[in-house]
Amino acid sequence: MDTRVQAIVEQRRMMGLPAVSASLQDKKDILQAMISEILIDQAVKEAKIQVGDAEIQSLLNQQKTLMESQVGAQLNEAQFKDLIERNTGTTWQEYIKSMRTEIARNRFIVDRKKSLFDSLQPPSEEDIQDTYDELIGNITNPQYSQYTQNLTNPELIRIQHLFINTFNLSQEDQDKAFNRAQELYRKLQNGTDTFTELIENYSEDTNTKYKGGDLGYIPRNDRTRAFFGDNFFRKVFALDQGQVSGVIMSNNGYHIVKVTEKRKAKILDIDDPLLPGETTTVRDYISALLRQQNEQQALERAVNEIVTELKNRAEINIIDSAIQ
Repeated sequence: MDTRVQAIVEQRRMMGLPAVSASLQDKKDILQAMISEILIDQAVKEAKIQVGDAEIQSLLNQQKTLMESQVGAQLNEAQFKDLIERNTGTTWQEYIKSMRTEIARNRFIVDRKKSLFDSLQPPSEEDIQDTYDELIGNITNPQYSQYTQNLTNPELIRIQHLFINTFNLSQEDQDKAFNRAQELYRKLQNGTDTFTELIENYSEDTNTKYKGGDLGYIPRNDRTRAFFGDNFFRKVFALDQGQVSGVIMSNNGYHIVKVTEKRKAKILDIDDPLLPGETTTVRDYISALLRQQNEQQALERAVNEIVTELKNRAEINIIDSAIQ
């Protein structure tokens, strides 16, 4: 319980509220939530619900793709795990365990209250248009930012890069990597190799080296800055279209970069793709958002009904004086 109490205090602090200790009512609410989780986990165990590794991996692949779109770069497994651990504040093993638990709980709830979810209707075109209009009307409102950030494109650049990896290397090996990158840049300057030849023969980004080093579109946003680092972010966005950089250091290694396209920031129309080259449009995004909200409401109702049923079957004693 102490961890959850501290989370409430931290959340209030981040919202600019006084970081006072959690109230007695806060602690009672946390206790009730913990009781509900225990009852559901017991029911999941009785129902013998299993979550396979393939299902976990499928969800991890989806999360990795989403993170890559947010930072504007492809991630290797070590980078993906590092981001997960930093974003969640847990170890990789703890994260996988929590995923497995959450999937099992949701499967039990959906199976138990199947009729609730089967009765959900897809959002109408009118609902989608109304939601788009509302979000666009609040494009600068911080309270809507988690939704409106997907209705705009920040400044975008598309780049090719030759990459020399330094992730988790010693300082000595990092220095060797820098010297190797400088040597490759001299080859480019001397004209002994083309940029494409250097990428294919020497780049250590296995995801892009046979695609001319194309990293796709990189957005000018905080996620990109955090992933690549200030040095890379600042120098790359200062390049002109068609310009090739010298050796640039990022959080992950050394790069030689060529900017192949630059796009200005814009507000998206309802049928625009979320990012250039993508097939998912703003309309698709809003439709999915509305479906998710409807499913969340159904899930909350289902959880309340199930917990009530389980509590009626269980023997629970709460001693108020023990909650301090």
